[in-house]
Amino acid sequence: MPSNASSSAAEWVAVLADVHGNATALEAVLHELARERSDVLVHCGDLTWGPQPRDTIRLLDEWEGPVLFVRGNADRRIVELAAEPHVETASRAAWMVDAHEARDRDRLSAFAESVALQVEGLGTVRFCHGSPRSDIELITRATPRRGWLLRSAASTRT
Repeated sequence: MPSNASSSAAEWVAVLADVHGNATALEAVLHELARERSDVLVHCGDLTWGPQPRDTIRLLDEWEGPVLFVRGNADRRIVELAAEPHVETASRAAWMVDAHEARDRDRLSAFAESVALQVEGLGTVRFCHGSPRSDIELITRATPRRGWLLRSAASTRT
């Protein structure tokens, strides 16, 4: 799987999020993206918590261009559950941990909390899951602009 390292400013950025282990859908989207021009693919979290985690990872292993990964709450939870095997979990959560090999969990734990990327015409763009300060906080169209700006300014995530 390509690294989280970024280089110069990107002109075209493909952004995906919340694949949730749906390799079938991801394959279709990647097929479409292969026909488009993008300098980098950014995945904004919750990659593998779902029915096809290994196939989902394999698809991004095979992607030709650079990929930057942001950790989502589901990615974080898989790593947390695997680190606490003595904690009783629901059968679905236990299955999710078992469906990820140690190397897959290591990849998830290496995902960045957020990624800042120089995008031509926009400047620095921060990609995150949830909000810049929390992977479970929501920012929607209904979030007042002042609240969004305060959340962004309060963030120390890199």
